[in-house]
Amino acid sequence: MTANNLNEAVRLFDKGLYSEAEEKFQSIIKEDNKNYEAFYYLGYIHFKRDEYDEAVDVLNKAVKINNRDARVYEVLGQALGFKAQHAGMVKGTMLLPKVKKTFEKALEINPDSLIAREGLYMFYLFVPGVAGGDEKKAGELAEEIKKLNPARGYLAEALYFSKLQNQEDAEQSFERAASEGKDDAEIQHKSGQFFLEIKKFDKAKQLFDRFLELQPDNPAAYAAKGDYLAAVGEYDSAINMFNRALDKNKDFFPARFKRAQVWQKKGDKEKAKEDYRFIVENYGKSPLAARAKQALSKL
Repeated sequence: MTANNLNEAVRLFDKGLYSEAEEKFQSIIKEDNKNYEAFYYLGYIHFKRDEYDEAVDVLNKAVKINNRDARVYEVLGQALGFKAQHAGMVKGTMLLPKVKKTFEKALEINPDSLIAREGLYMFYLFVPGVAGGDEKKAGELAEEIKKLNPARGYLAEALYFSKLQNQEDAEQSFERAASEGKDDAEIQHKSGQFFLEIKKFDKAKQLFDRFLELQPDNPAAYAAKGDYLAAVGEYDSAINMFNRALDKNKDFFPARFKRAQVWQKKGDKEKAKEDYRFIVENYGKSPLAARAKQALSKL
């Protein structure tokens, strides 16, 4: 019975139905509190919801059951990284060695781990030198990433140029990443976000359309298209896209936050308040909840 429940829970997770999947995984853990897969996926759900404290706690429980699976260290490293980012300067700095050690552990177990390399790359690129950052090591990792996956290598390169505020080279690298990684939804998404930020709307639309084509069931793809529509002032169409994102996955609260922002732009304060309150009441541990509270205080 547990095996059947686990398969069903994983199926729900893969579809992005995190609330339903969470109930299944919690039920499995009640029956078997040493079920590694259940703890791993439950921690991953917390990570997907931006609940970084909970993700770290649950993933550490998974590690105690099985410390030879690179997957858990890949997600744990990311969760620790985001936790450090939102923890404030002192607490965040104290977490940084754990971030590095966790990604290194993932690489020790799986030397071909692309996720771990990308995590270490971000660590070395964006962490200050006094806390362990090292642009030379970041460059070496970027070359390793490029050998494993050229498109991901160009994406890493693009992030480096973005950090330097070198828009021309960043643009070229994002272009190459998107071209090489035309079947990589995440690359299409991130490249589209870059072009949206620099107000090259036609290019952003092209990339978001490709993202949606690759993953028609991913709520993030509809939300990205909504971002584009909001940026060009097509507010009603943007709201429709955010609605479609929530139709795909009611747990995808970033779409609700974005919808609230568009309601504000349209002057509908009550609908904006309704969305912001929903996030605060139901996803209060997410960093977005703090932004929703701030927005509510100004309405």
